[in-house]
Amino acid sequence: TLCPCLGITREHVVERLENGDLRSPEAVLSVTHVGEGKCRGQICMGPFLRTLNELGVPTEGWIDWRFPWSEWVLTHG
Repeated sequence: TLCPCLGITREHVVERLENGDLRSPEAVLSVTHVGEGKCRGQICMGPFLRTLNELGVPTEGWIDWRFPWSEWVLTHG
């Protein structure tokens, strides 16, 4: 699962990219809702950006202005 908070899989993101005319991280985020769960992207944004890079969507220099607009902090253990 790419985005565990919302149960969004990598396969779902790949499918949306292949079936849509999505050319930017913002476009992909708007249709997949990755990063909109409880952690606000703290868990999934790294794997999400790697997936976009693998599929040819440019992410260099892109800033996710939504993150981390939350007081919730990811803790380990």
